[in-house]
Amino acid sequence: KIIDIDEGLIRAAKYLPSEEDIDKIKDENEIEKSYEIIYSKRHEGVLLSLFGDVPNYSDPVFEGLWDEVVSTDPEKVFDYCLQKGIDLFDKDGRPVPPWRDIAVILLALDKGIMDIIG
Repeated sequence: KIIDIDEGLIRAAKYLPSEEDIDKIKDENEIEKSYEIIYSKRHEGVLLSLFGDVPNYSDPVFEGLWDEVVSTDPEKVFDYCLQKGIDLFDKDGRPVPPWRDIAVILLALDKGIMDIIG
Protein backbone atom coordinates (compact mmCIF):
# COMPACT_ATOMS: atom_id res chain seq x y z
CA LYS A 1 0.00 0.00 0.00
CA ILE A 2 1.39 3.39 -0.98
CA ILE A 3 0.59 6.35 1.25
CA ASP A 4 0.76 9.86 -0.20
CA ILE A 5 3.30 11.96 1.63
CA ASP A 6 3.10 15.72 1.24
CA GLU A 7 5.93 17.87 2.59
CA GLY A 8 7.17 14.95 4.68
CA LEU A 9 3.75 14.48 6.32
CA ILE A 10 0.94 12.06 5.77
CA ARG A 11 -2.20 14.16 5.51
CA ALA A 12 -5.00 12.13 7.12
CA ALA A 13 -7.63 14.30 5.43
CA LYS A 14 -6.59 12.87 2.04
CA TYR A 15 -8.11 9.58 3.16
CA LEU A 16 -11.55 10.91 4.05
CA PRO A 17 -14.19 9.52 1.70
CA SER A 18 -15.67 11.95 -0.77
CA GLU A 19 -19.28 13.05 -0.63
CA GLU A 20 -19.88 10.67 -3.56
CA ASP A 21 -18.47 7.79 -1.52
CA ILE A 22 -20.68 8.75 1.41
CA ASP A 23 -23.74 8.80 -0.85
CA LYS A 24 -22.75 5.34 -2.11
CA ILE A 25 -22.52 4.11 1.49
CA LYS A 26 -26.02 5.50 2.09
CA ASP A 27 -27.36 3.79 -1.04
CA GLU A 28 -25.75 0.44 -0.20
CA ASN A 29 -27.09 0.52 3.34
CA GLU A 30 -30.68 1.59 2.76
CA ILE A 31 -31.63 0.62 6.30
CA GLU A 32 -28.46 2.01 7.86
CA LYS A 33 -28.68 5.67 6.94
CA SER A 34 -28.02 6.94 10.44
CA TYR A 35 -25.23 9.40 11.03
CA GLU A 36 -23.51 6.90 13.33
CA ILE A 37 -23.20 4.28 10.59
CA ILE A 38 -21.94 6.77 8.03
CA TYR A 39 -19.52 8.24 10.58
CA SER A 40 -18.26 4.76 11.43
CA LYS A 41 -17.66 3.86 7.78
CA ARG A 42 -15.81 7.16 7.18
CA HIS A 43 -13.87 6.66 10.39
CA GLU A 44 -12.75 3.11 9.61
CA GLY A 45 -12.00 4.05 6.00
CA VAL A 46 -9.37 6.56 7.09
CA LEU A 47 -7.76 4.14 9.53
CA LEU A 48 -7.73 1.27 7.05
CA SER A 49 -6.26 3.52 4.35
CA LEU A 50 -3.50 4.79 6.64
CA PHE A 51 -2.66 1.70 8.64
CA GLY A 52 -4.53 -1.25 7.14
CA ASP A 53 -6.00 -1.91 10.58
CA VAL A 54 -8.24 -0.41 13.26
CA PRO A 55 -7.78 -0.53 17.03
CA ASN A 56 -9.45 -3.48 18.74
CA TYR A 57 -11.14 -1.77 21.68
CA SER A 58 -12.42 -5.09 23.03
CA ASP A 59 -8.79 -5.71 23.97
CA PRO A 60 -8.07 -4.11 27.38
CA VAL A 61 -4.66 -2.94 26.14
CA PHE A 62 -6.26 -0.85 23.40
CA GLU A 63 -8.94 0.36 25.79
CA GLY A 64 -6.11 1.57 28.05
CA LEU A 65 -4.46 3.37 25.15
CA TRP A 66 -7.81 4.98 24.31
CA ASP A 67 -8.14 6.17 27.91
CA GLU A 68 -4.62 7.57 27.73
CA VAL A 69 -5.40 9.53 24.54
CA VAL A 70 -8.77 10.79 25.80
CA SER A 71 -7.24 12.03 29.05
CA THR A 72 -4.48 13.92 27.21
CA ASP A 73 -4.89 17.55 26.13
CA PRO A 74 -5.94 17.43 22.45
CA GLU A 75 -3.18 19.89 21.50
CA LYS A 76 -0.61 17.44 22.85
CA VAL A 77 -2.24 14.62 20.88
CA PHE A 78 -2.13 16.74 17.69
CA ASP A 79 1.55 17.52 18.31
CA TYR A 80 2.36 13.86 19.02
CA CYS A 81 0.78 12.73 15.76
CA LEU A 82 2.51 15.53 13.86
CA GLN A 83 5.86 14.45 15.31
CA LYS A 84 5.06 10.93 14.12
CA GLY A 85 4.45 12.30 10.61
CA ILE A 86 0.67 12.49 10.46
CA ASP A 87 -1.15 15.78 10.01
CA LEU A 88 -4.61 15.33 11.52
CA PHE A 89 -6.24 18.47 10.14
CA ASP A 90 -8.61 18.90 7.23
CA LYS A 91 -8.54 21.97 4.99
CA ASP A 92 -11.25 23.54 7.19
CA GLY A 93 -8.87 23.43 10.17
CA ARG A 94 -10.74 20.72 12.06
CA PRO A 95 -9.16 17.38 12.96
CA VAL A 96 -10.27 14.39 10.90
CA PRO A 97 -12.98 12.32 12.61
CA PRO A 98 -10.75 9.45 13.76
CA TRP A 99 -7.96 11.64 15.16
CA ARG A 100 -7.99 9.91 18.53
CA ASP A 101 -7.92 6.47 16.92
CA ILE A 102 -4.93 7.53 14.81
CA ALA A 103 -3.17 8.52 18.03
CA VAL A 104 -4.09 5.17 19.61
CA ILE A 105 -2.57 3.27 16.70
CA LEU A 106 0.57 5.41 16.82
CA LEU A 107 0.88 4.72 20.56
CA ALA A 108 0.38 1.00 19.93
CA LEU A 109 3.13 1.08 17.33
CA ASP A 110 5.46 3.02 19.67
CA LYS A 111 4.83 0.59 22.50
CA GLY A 112 5.29 -2.46 20.27
CA ILE A 113 1.69 -3.59 20.83
CA MET A 114 0.98 -3.82 17.13
CA ASP A 115 2.95 -3.83 13.90
CA ILE A 116 1.79 -2.45 10.59
CA ILE A 117 3.10 -4.40 7.64
CA GLY A 118 2.81 -2.46 4.39
